[in-house]
Amino acid sequence: MGLSPAMTIARRALLANELLISVTANNIANANTPGYARQRAVLNEATPQKGPFGSIGKGVVVSTVEQVVDPFIEARLVSTASQTRDAEVRNQMLARLEGAFPDLEGGGVGKAILDFFDAVDELVANPQQLGARQAFLAASGNVASEFRTRAGEVQALQRDVDGQLTATIAEINSLTEEIAELNRQIAAAEIGGHSSNALRDQRQVALQNLSRKVSITYFGNGDGTINVQTLGSITLVSGASAVALGTALDPSNVGLDGGALTKFGVVSAAGGLIPTGNAIGGGELGALIELRDGVLVDVATDLDTLANALRDAVNAVHTDPSGRDLDGDVGGALFDPAASGASDMAVLITDPRKIAAARSANPGDNQNALAMAALRDAGQTSLGEETFTSYHSGIVATIGIMARSMQDRHELMREVEQQLSATREAVSGVSLEEEVTNLIKFQRAFQASASLISTAERMFDELLNLVR
Repeated sequence: MGLSPAMTIARRALLANELLISVTANNIANANTPGYARQRAVLNEATPQKGPFGSIGKGVVVSTVEQVVDPFIEARLVSTASQTRDAEVRNQMLARLEGAFPDLEGGGVGKAILDFFDAVDELVANPQQLGARQAFLAASGNVASEFRTRAGEVQALQRDVDGQLTATIAEINSLTEEIAELNRQIAAAEIGGHSSNALRDQRQVALQNLSRKVSITYFGNGDGTINVQTLGSITLVSGASAVALGTALDPSNVGLDGGALTKFGVVSAAGGLIPTGNAIGGGELGALIELRDGVLVDVATDLDTLANALRDAVNAVHTDPSGRDLDGDVGGALFDPAASGASDMAVLITDPRKIAAARSANPGDNQNALAMAALRDAGQTSLGEETFTSYHSGIVATIGIMARSMQDRHELMREVEQQLSATREAVSGVSLEEEVTNLIKFQRAFQASASLISTAERMFDELLNLVR
């Protein structure tokens, strides 16, 4: 057989170990790269050569360079990212909502209602004094102002959520286009049968980022590309093609501030929107939709119910036919009965003499003021027989419970995601200690291969000298 096979074996070993060192160096260089999956070269024995003494080995070959990944862990990370972002967005928005509804000691509507009835008690004690009447008007104005302020904060939050929803749709489109382009590049790069590991890493990061925006599932095709769908089976990416989502103002969906809210859907060939309904959601998008169309609307409705109940109950007493102001006239409405709710609640009376505290012509009569004071502890039919303050406390408690629950859920999902990330790191992450050990091992193998070439060369030279 001569020395040629030995040279071939040595050359193959040298090239294989050179590649092993390159792969190891790349692992070390990307130890801190987000989404990077550790790579390893797969070595196989070269096909043996048949000879007079049987099959003789022909050295080593590198069959491929593969990623060290667990598809199940990768899929779990994508799914968990969606749940974590959903909880994070809800937690952030509910914290803002909770700040707009402090408890009785913190001010807000509840404190204003207590102050209002305290002013009524002062009116009961001094029905003829203009100072007590002026304080009552000031307290009434403060109640109306607090209702308008809190309603405005809920409206502003809904408008912010609506704007964020539009931005989220744009980010979803950007990510689906990125995944589609990576699919195209991967398919082109893997025509020869070898995986394009760097592009696959980038695609996995994009998938996880997309999952934070909307809940997705994905599955592979035979050419290295993947298809991406929402949990409701709306296709977002099909191979190298991405489906565009679009947004538009929806006049039929009016927000709390009276302006149109955003609708979204799949962009049709004609440029219109095909509504997706509940087939797309989860992640940041799902949280925003639920907050905008559910939670915030419910809170605003409860606030309107309270405002209208207080308005109607107080006006019913103040406009009682037996009630009289300091001029002996029947009292008019204290709060504007034409108001739609909390957002436009207003006080109509500006003259303290027009407050109907009496039920006779006697300036010291406080019977109507007493009837108004009795409203403090009276259950209201429109509030389910709750008092004004207990109903408000229920609103605050409901928001607080939602906020605490979502804070706990966010913390839980973060822990789950961190645990999954740690599991992935154990499987796919780069261990610098292990890579340095491998580097030394491969370096020695490379040196040995080089020595084998040198030995074969010397033997070949000696053989030539013998035949000269």
